[in-house]
Formats: sequence, structure tokens, C-alpha cells
Amino acid sequence: MSTHIPFQRILTMMTKYLCALSAIVIMGADCQLRAQDANKTVEQKLLPTADGWQIAVEYYKITGNPQTPVVMILHGENSNALAWKKDFAEPLHQLGYAVALIDLRKHGNSKTMINGATSDTADLRPTDYEAMIIYDIETVKEFLISEHQQRNLNIRKLGLLSSDMSVPLALGFAELDWNKPPYDDAPVPAMRTPRGQDVHAIAMISPTLVLPRVNSTVAARNLSAPVRQIQFFIAMGKDDANDKGQTKRLEKLLMTHPSNTERITFKQYASNLNGVMLANRTPTLKQDLMAFFDKNLMKYDVEWIDRRSRLLR
Repeated sequence: MSTHIPFQRILTMMTKYLCALSAIVIMGADCQLRAQDANKTVEQKLLPTADGWQIAVEYYKITGNPQTPVVMILHGENSNALAWKKDFAEPLHQLGYAVALIDLRKHGNSKTMINGATSDTADLRPTDYEAMIIYDIETVKEFLISEHQQRNLNIRKLGLLSSDMSVPLALGFAELDWNKPPYDDAPVPAMRTPRGQDVHAIAMISPTLVLPRVNSTVAARNLSAPVRQIQFFIAMGKDDANDKGQTKRLEKLLMTHPSNTERITFKQYASNLNGVMLANRTPTLKQDLMAFFDKNLMKYDVEWIDRRSRLLR
């Protein structure tokens, strides 16, 4: 004896089944997204420098991917790391970058020395700018090397994002990093383990080229050498009255070698703003920066290698 099931009941049963199946699929996708997000964390660091300062770093960490690119963000004059958080650090992290958002000494949360003494921008001295390169940024780089060794990132895919005052600092640090001799751990120089040569992309917004005790002119010329293959992004507000020709001068310095054209991106935006304000309020600049880092860091195909000397492995 056959059982007749009304069409309406069949339709209701199918609807419930499809809804249940959709819920399972959505739950699966949600679990996958949560698993991916679990690899992304934000950590607050206070890193001690060799000359006695504590450098505050908001570190956007990605765990377990040795091909993760990393960007160090350097704030501009009379500013701090917070100004770059929402529009750049957080979006870069979501796109798969590790990010070190740095407060340089006497700025933001880096106003305290290890001995408890405090100081701020009102007390800046010419020697502080040099120290920002050889101590502050270098200390953050050493921390990132430890993350590299834990296979959480690839330090060879290192980028710098800088503005106004921090442009000479970025150039000075990149030159310092590229001038580090490798470990003497192999008979052939090409086989020796590098201690630097990691900065591959430098973004510079509204650059200031004159800074006490920092020779950005020499650094730019040295870094522009084709053998280093560093990628450069330069941006300015077209109507920025504070620029005084510095941005175009920097472009000219980097263009010392004719073959550098392919490695230098120079952009002018319809704005009278500069520095972080230009960056935060110009959507096309944000897009261009993300595209620059995507091309030159995220898609940069370079092998992860152990950065310890072979003599210590």
C-alpha cells in the first residue's frame, strides 16, 4: 500500500533540509575563519635598548607562517604610533602582514628609560635622532629576527613605512642594515649567513631630508645601487607648502642609476596635507601603498633561511 505525501509537506521537508545543510556549511566556514583569526594576535612590547631606553612596540603577530612579510611603521615629527594604527597597521595585519608599530624614544609610550627617568619631545637632542636608528629601530629588528627564528615571519621580506621626520631614519636604518657584514661561517662569501640586507621595500610620505646627525643624502644614494634591488615608494601632497622641493630631490637622489626607474614609484596627490594626515585622508594613497607592499613584499619570492651562524647551529 503506497503512502501519498502531500506536495506542501515535501516542500517543507526539503526547505528544512537545505536550511540545515546551509547552517552546517556556514558553521564550517565560520570555524575556518576563527581558526585563521586565531593566528593573528596583537601584543604590546617594551623592548630595552643598549643605551637604556624602553621602546614601545605594538606588534601585530601572525603565528606559524615562515613566509609572512613584515612592515615596520615609523611615525613622523611630534606624532606617535597610534596615528598609524587604524588605517595602516590593522589593515596590513588583516591582509597577512606582521606589523611592528613603533614609538621612537621620547614619543608616545617610549618616554621612560630603564632606570625610570622620563623625557619627551621637548627634550629632543641632535644625538637622539642618530640613536633612533642605531638603537631604537635596530632593537625592533632584533626582536623581529627572533620571530623569524620561530618561523612566524620571513625577515628577508622586510618593509619600512615612514613619513616626514622618520624618512631619514628609515633610510639611515636601511643603510645600516645593508652594511652589516655576514657571519664568517663559510669559505665562500656568497654562502655566508647574512646579518642584514633585509630591507626590501621602503615607503616614504612627505619626506624631510634634513635631520640632525643623519645623512639621508648619502644613505639614499647608497641604497639606490641596483645590486641591492630595493623598491621605493615616494608620495607627497601636490599642494603641500612644507615640501619645498624635498620630495623631488629625494626622487632625483634615488634615480642616480638609469636602471632604477622600474624600482621607484613617485606619486603626487591632489592635497595640501602632508605626513600621516595625507596618508590617512587620501584613499588612493592607501590603495597605492597596499599595492606597493603586495607587489614587493607579499609576492616577493625569497627563501626562509636560518639566521644563526652555521657555527652555532
